[in-house]
Amino acid sequence: MSIDRRALRAYSASGESAPSLQGVWQNELGSTMTITSFDGTTFGGTYASSVSSEGGPVTGTLTGTFAGDAVGFTVN
Repeated sequence: MSIDRRALRAYSASGESAPSLQGVWQNELGSTMTITSFDGTTFGGTYASSVSSEGGPVTGTLTGTFAGDAVGFTVN
């Protein structure tokens, strides 16, 4: 998913409901975050890091929270 950062705005300031975070997100290093569940506040899925000390991809379970203008997540 490609995001035009110039078009981003805080959703909480817009009066709109929370956007859907479900889908596959990829960073500049090729790691992917796949969000499979989202209830408007919490989300879950998997994270696959393409960079690791072992030399190959590493995958883990992802849980996160969406609040206001902030998104935070952890990977086990």
